[in-house]
Amino acid sequence: MGVTVSLKNTTLQIYNIKRPPKATATLKFDHIFAAVSNSPSILCGDFNAHSPTWNCPSSPSANRSCRTGLYLNKMLQDFPHSSLLNRHIPTHLRGGVLDLSFVSTDLLPIASLALHPYLTSDHYASTITLNIPPIQKPPTVPHWHFKKADWHKFTFILEEWVESYTPSQDLDTKEEEIVSALHHAANQAIPAYKPTSYIHSNKWYYSDRVRELRHRLIILRKTLKKHPSPTVLENFRVAQQLIRKEIQMIRSDSWLKWCESLNAHTSLHDLWQKLNLVSGKFRRQPCHPRPLQVAEGLIHTFQSRSTSSQLPPSTINRIQRLKPERETSIQVAISTPAESDVPFTQHDINQARKTSKDTAPGIDRVTYSMLNQLGTHALSHVQSLFNDSLHSGRLPRSWKEAMIHPVPKPPTPNAYRPISLLSCLGKTMERAVLTRLRHLVPHPDRHIYACYKGLGTKDNLAAIHSTLDGNDAIIARSERCHN
Repeated sequence: MGVTVSLKNTTLQIYNIKRPPKATATLKFDHIFAAVSNSPSILCGDFNAHSPTWNCPSSPSANRSCRTGLYLNKMLQDFPHSSLLNRHIPTHLRGGVLDLSFVSTDLLPIASLALHPYLTSDHYASTITLNIPPIQKPPTVPHWHFKKADWHKFTFILEEWVESYTPSQDLDTKEEEIVSALHHAANQAIPAYKPTSYIHSNKWYYSDRVRELRHRLIILRKTLKKHPSPTVLENFRVAQQLIRKEIQMIRSDSWLKWCESLNAHTSLHDLWQKLNLVSGKFRRQPCHPRPLQVAEGLIHTFQSRSTSSQLPPSTINRIQRLKPERETSIQVAISTPAESDVPFTQHDINQARKTSKDTAPGIDRVTYSMLNQLGTHALSHVQSLFNDSLHSGRLPRSWKEAMIHPVPKPPTPNAYRPISLLSCLGKTMERAVLTRLRHLVPHPDRHIYACYKGLGTKDNLAAIHSTLDGNDAIIARSERCHN
């Protein structure tokens, strides 16, 4: 018999085996020992096995052995990550150790076995206890409410900090000091609120058609916001009324269809569950039983799929042959003056700062709106940080660290794609460098559409479609110019 117990941060597999005391009864469960070795598991039962490894030394059968005992000893040798929990503790009235308990090696420090004081027959009842420490919740990181921010106070605090600030000569230390100053100013000028664990749940009548209608309504609302006019507003109102009417019809049809499915065999549990769902009494969805393991699994999958070891052997060998030459070229490029090595100016940084809506920040929690509110003196220290990084030819360590978030893939259940959230300070410097490189890198072939602003996969498909029609496609790349 096997049971899976879902805990808060993992799952526990429990296996129970009963072997008859007949000499002809054999055991074959290598796969269970493999499961015990690979995941937190407990394997227990009445094995009716004898071996000096676990026999009680004071019993008459201390040196007795049998075929099942030899088999279990071999399993312990073949699977070193599984351990025997009870040794030399009699579990039978006659002094034999017939009831054995195996646990994963990871559980051995927190597992203990004791015999029950009065629950017994010819065998003593065994109690296995796992002393699992309570899960410590991570400290709640305060989230800043930027819509209620006092940006004048934020700028004033940073300007006061600049007056008494002495920049460090170390690049990483300087970056940490600037981030700490931004955090201090934000804590003083921006109110914080506790993040709420909002759990999205679809309505009971939700379907692909409802999803499509709501998506169309969102597109129309964005169009109205981008191009406000009486005509667009009237079209939005008409479409909104029609979409709401169709969703109401879908809701009514779904309710009638469910009512028609009721019969004398419908259980009261299903009936009340549906009624509670329709009336809005949603149960709070439980947290994932293994969030840490799922996160580690996603990171491991992402790492294994993106590593260079996945490349063909010929490509790996060529990379290894070219590595010394490339490293030499990089060092020569760093030491050789170039047109792009001119120190950044505040104008360059102002052009590189992102002025659109905030995106998710990196580990340092510094957002673009915070960088946009820097005063002249505070911005000069960010400028100095960028120039020190450019001069030394390296980036601060924190800019290379990313916070990986799993984003669900709606069509496939339990499927995720990872996105990496980097520091906004580092991405601002990347845009400043990119602006210079665009003037130095020659324009690519007209059939290359990747890595260039204004071009994408749609242009590639348009070119292929035109070629199949016998025409030569002309793709115009348009960029917004800034004076």
